[in-house]
Amino acid sequence: KMSAKDTAEGHIHRINDKIVFPSSAFENAIVAACRHQKIDKKLNMARVDGAFSVTGDEGDYCVIESDPYTVTAMVVNTSGKNGAPSVSFRPAFANWKTRIFLDYNPASVTIEELLHLLDLAGFHVGIGSYRPKFGKFSVI
Repeated sequence: KMSAKDTAEGHIHRINDKIVFPSSAFENAIVAACRHQKIDKKLNMARVDGAFSVTGDEGDYCVIESDPYTVTAMVVNTSGKNGAPSVSFRPAFANWKTRIFLDYNPASVTIEELLHLLDLAGFHVGIGSYRPKFGKFSVI
C-alpha cells in the first residue's frame, strides 16, 4: 500500500522538475465563474466558452511556485452518492503563484470581462482538488 506522501506525490504534474498545473483548469474556472457574476446577463457561459484560451510558461501547463507542499487528507465519496467514504490524499500548496497568458477574441469578450471573470473564478471556483475550499487564487 502506498504512503500518504507517495499518493499525494502521484497527483503532482512535473515538467523538467518543475511542478505544473494544467492551464485548462483556469479556462474551466473562468467559464464556471460566469454563474457567479451578476453585472451583465450577456456575459454567460455560452458566450465565454471558446472565446479565449489560457496557456502557461510550459504551454498547456502553468508552472506553480509555492512553499513546499503538505499532504492533505480529506474524506471523499469516490463511488457516487451511495458509495462508502474513503480517505483521499492530495498535495496542498501554500502561498502559491503562477503566471497565465490569455489569448482572446475581442469581438466576443473584452479583456476587462475576462479579468473580472478570472477574479471571480479565484474566489468562487478555484482549481485543483477540494475546490473551492482549496485552490482559490487572486489576480495580481
